[in-house]
Amino acid sequence: MLEDNGKVEGSVNYHTHVYNMLSAKTNNSPKFIVVDFFCGAGGVSVGILNSDQAVIAAALNHSPIAIASHSANHPETTHFEDDIRKEGLELEVLKVVEAYRKLYPKAKVLFWCSAECTNFSQAKGGQSRDRDSRTLVTEMYRYYICNPDYILFENVKEFMSWGPLIPKRRKGKKVKDKNGDTVFIPDPKKKGQYYMKWIAYHLSRGYEFDCKLLNAADYGAATRRIRWFGIFATSGLPIVFPRPTHSKKGGGGLKKWIPCKKHINLDQQGMSVFGREFIKGKKPLSPKTMARIAYGIKKYCLPQYIVKYYGNGSNTSDVNDPLHTITTKDTHALLSLQFITQQYGRENANVGIENPLTTITTFSNQNALISTQFITQHFHNSNNAASIEEPLGAIVTKDLKQMITVDGMLHFISKHYTGNHASSIDEPLHTITTIDHNSLITVLAKVEAQADNSKKGKSIREERYRFFDEFFAEFPPQVIALLKLLITDISMRFLHPNELKKIQGFPADYHLAGNKTEQTKSIGNSVSPVIPEAWISALAAEMEKGKRVVQKRKKNHYGRQEVLFA
Repeated sequence: MLEDNGKVEGSVNYHTHVYNMLSAKTNNSPKFIVVDFFCGAGGVSVGILNSDQAVIAAALNHSPIAIASHSANHPETTHFEDDIRKEGLELEVLKVVEAYRKLYPKAKVLFWCSAECTNFSQAKGGQSRDRDSRTLVTEMYRYYICNPDYILFENVKEFMSWGPLIPKRRKGKKVKDKNGDTVFIPDPKKKGQYYMKWIAYHLSRGYEFDCKLLNAADYGAATRRIRWFGIFATSGLPIVFPRPTHSKKGGGGLKKWIPCKKHINLDQQGMSVFGREFIKGKKPLSPKTMARIAYGIKKYCLPQYIVKYYGNGSNTSDVNDPLHTITTKDTHALLSLQFITQQYGRENANVGIENPLTTITTFSNQNALISTQFITQHFHNSNNAASIEEPLGAIVTKDLKQMITVDGMLHFISKHYTGNHASSIDEPLHTITTIDHNSLITVLAKVEAQADNSKKGKSIREERYRFFDEFFAEFPPQVIALLKLLITDISMRFLHPNELKKIQGFPADYHLAGNKTEQTKSIGNSVSPVIPEAWISALAAEMEKGKRVVQKRKKNHYGRQEVLFA
């Protein structure tokens, strides 16, 4: 019988179990019987079930946290908390599949495999690759005793370059890691060799093949997560990929990308980046983190306003406007601040809040939020500012007053990777990783009504001024002085798993097991549900038509038929 944790114990009457679990809730016969390998927290299962075209017969994962999350949300599924390399596990999966085949004899059996991708990803950099991890997809061969009609794979795009590993060398010597073991990296001369052999094996078994890179943002997720998707189909079954429903700018029958801010609580600002030495248990942020925040302000705040100084001043204009307005005294400036910084990866990663969040990683706390309206007055070659809450100063005959609008607060995402990364909350979030990398930066733009002249207040103010002096040194002195006056605070907080899971495409009420760190890791490891939903729906629709997609082929150097990759 089935234990509470979903593991199989002894001999099971799977047909009875499956019937009892499904007969009461399934009105229509499904088109697909799915086994979700490397199921994680259940992103694939959520999407497939949302298509209303399939049942999830079994789910496998070695992680107790992943199985706890999946079984809590999908109790009707038979769960295996095991490594797929476990000897004999394929026979247990076969029992489940055969039970479902008896229940739904017309349904096609579909395997979904989202194998571990870390040791293929370019994010691994120069670190050593794990040989065993890179061969997990070949472990699927044992499960083909179930005779699946479809086998769907998902991985990072670098999976297509899968090939032999060689020792990493520096000045002719093998590089060792901290444990004294040799560091192995992909052989640049043999990229894709194992990938092509892997495809050839499936073709020799009579499967048809195709693959494509798909972006979750193009299917309605608030995250830009581009992954490789491959499909093997038994002869005669259609192969098709889902059509996008969204695009970056929209139009042409497509909706505009969903901004990540839709799922972010912008009212929750987080802790100030200044004065942390006055808070017990806290320490000042590192210079690298402050540099990322400064980059995000420059990219997502400053370009949104016009400040034009003439005479002894400087000139700045919005990129959406002409470079300089042709007037004799144009000194109006419009300021608007809102963006997200991302604390990871390459340099300069900031996104607007109107766009989907970039890929959610498995690390928590890597996207941050930032937010600011006032009047500047240009008299006597100096800069003056006044609150919009106060009476306006004397109105002169020349155009010397400008309204600086920052909506009180501005937000952006900061990613805690190497280098400077920020993104707008008006865009999809970049890929969510397994570690807390996404933090929400909130820039408060408001002219101080009265300065805090206490010892603590002066110290915090001096720290804020040093921030602009150090990280905005390339700006004219007038602009730096204006920023010191305008931006009175900057706060930062890491995005919560409840925000990240909705950005990834999970339902708001989806249960994730474990603590905050473990939940973030589960989200970062997951497949965004929007693509499995769209893909299964497309396959089901094509099967209804009874059409077969004809693929172009050529002979590869292995002497077998191979698919042309576009």
